[in-house]
Amino acid sequence: MNSEKVADRIKNRIRNGERFIVASHIEPDGDAVGSLLATVRFLANIGKTASGYLPSGIPRRYEFLANEDSFLQETPEEDFDVALILDCSSSDRLDASFVRFLKTRGVERIVIDHHNNEEPFGELSLVRNNVSSTGEILLSLFEQLSPSAITSDVASPLYAALLTDTGNFSFPNTSAETLESAARLVRYGAQPSHIFTKIYDELPVEYLKNIGVAFHNMEFFPEFGIMFVSLPRDEVVQFDPSFDFTEGVVDFTLKARGVKIGALFKQMDGSFTRVSMRSVESIDVGQFARSFGGGGHKNAAGMSLPLSLEESKSFLLRQLKKLL
Repeated sequence: MNSEKVADRIKNRIRNGERFIVASHIEPDGDAVGSLLATVRFLANIGKTASGYLPSGIPRRYEFLANEDSFLQETPEEDFDVALILDCSSSDRLDASFVRFLKTRGVERIVIDHHNNEEPFGELSLVRNNVSSTGEILLSLFEQLSPSAITSDVASPLYAALLTDTGNFSFPNTSAETLESAARLVRYGAQPSHIFTKIYDELPVEYLKNIGVAFHNMEFFPEFGIMFVSLPRDEVVQFDPSFDFTEGVVDFTLKARGVKIGALFKQMDGSFTRVSMRSVESIDVGQFARSFGGGGHKNAAGMSLPLSLEESKSFLLRQLKKLL
């Protein structure tokens, strides 16, 4: 089924459904949070009952978008017609208790995403990997369903979704259509200066500390154009034990002259490391990450490795040399 037919079926399901639960991936980023917030509010504006599921809560960086909204942090007792799963390429990226909830309750799953997804896991899956963000996909759907329901409190989180997933409209996934979508969101009431300031100019101290630790542990391999930065657990546990303030740290690796691939290593424990990767436009780290159980985009991807911090760095360096 082609993308437009899937979109039509999703719109009909939204029109005919009554009770929706909206969720996204674990460790939610700006696209995940913005898309979830906007969808819950849009559904309410068109007369639906909608609940957002955020088991870890909203990251502090995006709290300003939430206003007075409340969210489920545990799986609910009540039933829902449809689960809208946003910005999530695999059920492995969902909260495990939420996956069990969907299975035991038999809730219909609709997936809306912009990542490469080789194994769609929803009854309906709208995946457009040539679009900047899930927020951009949602804007198009909302405009077709009810433009008048796109109030400023719907437009603002959608704008944040576009802003963050394009690196402030600087990444290669920024298209003319993306900028046109951003302009429409401004017309719907999003305030670009306010949103930019809140996300990028009011940084938590913990985030700045993580940047310092990561680049203190920098390793540069100029002959390959590879830079590694690391967050050893014992160096961050006192100020950021859950690694809540690390989104975007890896982006700074590509600001160094000569770097083609940058990676941030987060030591979750002694034998488990999470890796975030960035690359210049010509190098596909998304496909690379998928070959090791991860995922993402061509120039922004990640994976989890059942290895220690040092083992993960050695392993990744060997594999990246093959890629280059």
